[in-house]
Amino acid sequence: MRQSALWSLVLCLLLVTHCRPQQAASAAHEVERKLLDFLREHGEHAAKLSAVEIIQNFERRQAALPSQLSSARALFFSTQSMAGLGNRMVALVSAFLMSVCTDRVLVVDWPDYDKPEIHRSSEVSTMLPMDRFFHLCSLYDARIILASQQNQKEFGWDYAQWASLNDNNVSAFKQLQTQHLNTLFPQRVLAVSAISFFGSILEQNPFHGPWLRQHFGDNPFPEAARYILKPSAEISALVNGYYLQHFAGRRIVAIHLRTIKYMSLEQQGAALRCALFLSGGHASSIFVAADTAAGMSTAQRELGAGFLSHSSVPPGRAGAAALIDGIVNLFLMSKADALVGTSRSSFTLLAAGLHGGAQTSARPLYDVIGSRCFRVTCPLPRLQRDHPLATLVQGYNFSCLAGATSMDAGPLAE
Repeated sequence: MRQSALWSLVLCLLLVTHCRPQQAASAAHEVERKLLDFLREHGEHAAKLSAVEIIQNFERRQAALPSQLSSARALFFSTQSMAGLGNRMVALVSAFLMSVCTDRVLVVDWPDYDKPEIHRSSEVSTMLPMDRFFHLCSLYDARIILASQQNQKEFGWDYAQWASLNDNNVSAFKQLQTQHLNTLFPQRVLAVSAISFFGSILEQNPFHGPWLRQHFGDNPFPEAARYILKPSAEISALVNGYYLQHFAGRRIVAIHLRTIKYMSLEQQGAALRCALFLSGGHASSIFVAADTAAGMSTAQRELGAGFLSHSSVPPGRAGAAALIDGIVNLFLMSKADALVGTSRSSFTLLAAGLHGGAQTSARPLYDVIGSRCFRVTCPLPRLQRDHPLATLVQGYNFSCLAGATSMDAGPLAE
């Protein structure tokens, strides 16, 4: 059975006392360092034994799945083929939370394709397999679990009886706010198709919301996301290398420019001036990520050439290198001391959620609306304001901007 990282470290601490003296001293030092690094990365809630047990139970169920394909109670989660990386990732975290609070195994269908296609926002896009992005995906990747026709046949023998949910169906998801999911969906397999953080709705559920908060903290997203979205070795090396070279020991303000559809040129300029203000006027302390080359050109006009950025190819959604750059930028943004962007972007909301995501966080999100930057006051991420399911949660302006401090970025351009 795969052990969680924290549990493994605790076991190591217990075993260290049985080593020879020199070995014990060396091993104790190494384990202590790893334990401190783990706790520092995962926050105080990860230290709760209950959270460790939840993850162990999840891994135990996943490990047993190949021998129980025809009988296992499962959550079969699928993303839309044209969904972007940010949408897929926030929905995957939601699916993980749903699986653990209903004791279901998680099977994830993640369509990938290398032939460029037109994304739903009119962007040209490709998508890589999960194993390029996530360390733990072998536990839940449908391509691995259902690799053979025999496995597919065993798992899907009762396909006609599966329950299904799509996050475009607001009335169906509304039931998730009030009813116990195992009562609502007694079927062996629940198939969910989503591109949103529907975990926001689970948190409102009177049965599952308290359970999630008990085990994952007041805002369940950060801990759940850091586990299920743990980056692959390739991504970790790139993120850690850049962080140590450019972020460590410095106060960094990160900015995400979502130039296509969600941020006007005025808003991009306001975001950049907001970041410059937050950095104390030091462009060298600003990390810029953008979805297009035009966005990076806008940053150069506003900030000059001294800002930080990470790219191996021009930014975009097409091609392996651009996608790897994109997720590296996402994890780097989550490590900054402040984040500036738009709450209309799932990518920005995801970075803010990984960032800590709480209204009390010392690492806040500044949401750009018009020419103003608002320091967000609610736990993050949230459902995007223009997603159909957003009608089921408390209004964003009321819950996330109420009492928010703001700055007018217009005069900073003078």
